[in-house]
Amino acid sequence: MPMENNARKIQHGILDLSGWDLETDGIVKLDGDWEFYWNRFIQPDQFYQENPPLPDGYIYGPHPWNDFKYQGKPLDGAGFCTYRLRIVSDHFPSVVTLDINSLSTSYVMYINGTEVAKVGQIGTSKNEMTAEYRPVIVSFAPEGNVMDVVIQMSNYHHSQGGLWDKITLGTEKEIRLNHNSGTALFLLIAGSLIII
Repeated sequence: MPMENNARKIQHGILDLSGWDLETDGIVKLDGDWEFYWNRFIQPDQFYQENPPLPDGYIYGPHPWNDFKYQGKPLDGAGFCTYRLRIVSDHFPSVVTLDINSLSTSYVMYINGTEVAKVGQIGTSKNEMTAEYRPVIVSFAPEGNVMDVVIQMSNYHHSQGGLWDKITLGTEKEIRLNHNSGTALFLLIAGSLIII
């Protein structure tokens, strides 16, 4: 079974994978401090304007946004936001793959300005959004040495919102093996509990 590696952490919205080869060194968890923009859906191209938006802070993921303090008060589960992460590498494979477990509770993900995943319908209110829970595997051909990951997310249907579950990055082969192994283990444990 492929191993997920947590040797590299996101710091201030940047994951530096210099010297890391996804093909030989393995899968990386996208854990650490993501840029966080509360009550704002930031479009990817806005980050490259003359006066780009500034984050409200950095928020640890995977973890619900509920503990994040905005204007001195912790957030509750309801709201909408944008997460941003830049992944820097001196060598990306020709195709990289992300395994995205369920996020709370609807989102759109962009990589380098291209929409690569959409689950549910994001919105600025409960009436505008549609909640959906499902894991997604996304493959992407990076150009250059930076992957700019932007996730617009909203939640008005669960007590906790945000990047509450892991996202991993690797080669397609390793990600699919890891995903399938995790599913098989879950089914084995569930089956054992039913028998007991």
